[in-house]
Amino acid sequence: MDNEEKILKTIENLLKKKVSDISSDITAKIREIEAKLKEVKEAGEKINIALSEEERDEVIRTLPVREEVTPEIQEKSEEINMSHFRMIIEKISASDTQAKILDSMMEGLDFLTKRAYFFVKRGEKIVCFKAIGTNLKNTSGILLPSSLNTSIKYVFEKGNFYYGAPQQFEEEYILTKKLEQPEAKEIMVLPIKIKGKAMAVIYVDNKGENITNTDALLILTTVTSMSLDLLPIKKWVTSTFREGQEKKKKKEDKKKISPEEDETLEQVVIIQEKKEPESLSPEEEKKHKEAKRLANVIISDLTSYNKDRIEKGIKEGNIYKYLKHEIDQAAAHFYNKISESVWKRENYFEKALIEKIANGNKSLLDGFNFRTE
Repeated sequence: MDNEEKILKTIENLLKKKVSDISSDITAKIREIEAKLKEVKEAGEKINIALSEEERDEVIRTLPVREEVTPEIQEKSEEINMSHFRMIIEKISASDTQAKILDSMMEGLDFLTKRAYFFVKRGEKIVCFKAIGTNLKNTSGILLPSSLNTSIKYVFEKGNFYYGAPQQFEEEYILTKKLEQPEAKEIMVLPIKIKGKAMAVIYVDNKGENITNTDALLILTTVTSMSLDLLPIKKWVTSTFREGQEKKKKKEDKKKISPEEDETLEQVVIIQEKKEPESLSPEEEKKHKEAKRLANVIISDLTSYNKDRIEKGIKEGNIYKYLKHEIDQAAAHFYNKISESVWKRENYFEKALIEKIANGNKSLLDGFNFRTE
């Protein structure tokens, strides 16, 4: 038992050191930003020489634009309340559930920018989970195929943030159309990483205005990632010390999740590890590959020969009414060729139909008899 206590004590000390190192890095970064802002304010004060109001007005009228203190920098110096920002960062670091961490992150986004979206990846789709500053009544559930060439796909694949013009990505317009927003001048897309892999992204367009708080946004998402990464260790150490030698109770507490966190885990799927699907035999794997190949061929033919009607259906909000006969025939062909045991496990036809014909929007196929969810 002495050895077990020593091990737990060592883990606790390592955790404290890790949290301390993170806090030091955050504090250093915040101080760096504060120093920059102080320089800006001092520069502004030097320019405001003690003149009368009439003299100052005359100087402003005659002097050229002062490059050292641009309106953007002045706006930035007024925009960030560092003490409030630090409070949000500390709140994220101290949170003991995923739900609390993400709620505090959204509070930080609301403080730093006028509009931002929180996206997660589910299989071959990208889903909007939460948003701030949008006029849409319900952003939750907005779907986007992960295959589209967008800034979000880039960040998910590369794991690095993107800051610049959205026009660099060929199909970014599809994303902005889904969000019902005009294309912004510049965007910032930041990854939320777990164990080094991007599991979610933050998409900031600041309501079409220039994004000024780039450093602060990087700090916010980095601290969120670190806090999510440390959460399982923190919870394990806490529950172990609390329960002592009651091993059975300890295991139950380790598995226990609050209703609030459970909902977030189910929807966002960031920390909760996905259960590995049952492995397929070589023969079953071959059948699934054939089913996927057949579905892609069928949908490719549908797309090639019916482009005009598909576009018309997208514009009018229902593709199926223009392609009812063709889609029903294609479905019948697929189900005749593929065994029920295969398509019930993975319905490659319906998946391809939604993603490649309806651009991920299932409602455009209203009227079609889907066999799986």
